[in-house]
Amino acid sequence: MTGLALITLAACSAPAARSISPTSSVAVFPSVVASAEPSAVSSAIVGVWRGEHDCEGIAGALTDAGFDEAVIIENVVGNGLIPGVTSPADIPDVAELCADATVLEHSHEFTADGQFFSYDQDGEEVDFGTYELVDDDTLTIGAPDREGVTTFDFSIEDNHLTLEPQLPAACAEFECIWAVMVAMRWSGMERVE
Repeated sequence: MTGLALITLAACSAPAARSISPTSSVAVFPSVVASAEPSAVSSAIVGVWRGEHDCEGIAGALTDAGFDEAVIIENVVGNGLIPGVTSPADIPDVAELCADATVLEHSHEFTADGQFFSYDQDGEEVDFGTYELVDDDTLTIGAPDREGVTTFDFSIEDNHLTLEPQLPAACAEFECIWAVMVAMRWSGMERVE
């Protein structure tokens, strides 16, 4: 699978079964989650959290995680941050990558019944799965299109959610790219609901 295909999979891994508006009202649509049966969760994590995808933040987080320029370019382009650019081949040098970039809203939702969703700037569902609390500040997220689960440490302070993926020392796998992108450490996330 090519890198661009991986990015497209990461950004658009689910049908648009649910949507939220950028102003955070949640539409009531059934979701298709083919993984484990979620259980009821009573935690501060439950809700909708909004952050931003921005070029410099994504580039920095992926660089810090050890990914090469091709992965960085694919994720920035694949998430639509460069207006008019649809192919990583259109970006000859990572140094010029963020010059014309835009910032786009991106949201995550953690439901009380253990489901996880991501939404793009238009409120369209772009990722889904299930999550489970491990303890008061650790959770796992799994999905039918990814093997296993990814563990995240999390903290909530003043309606601000911070996720930190627990990654192996060396990780070039799609799941690690996905985890860095989900954590959105460049932005963090504010509770909107």
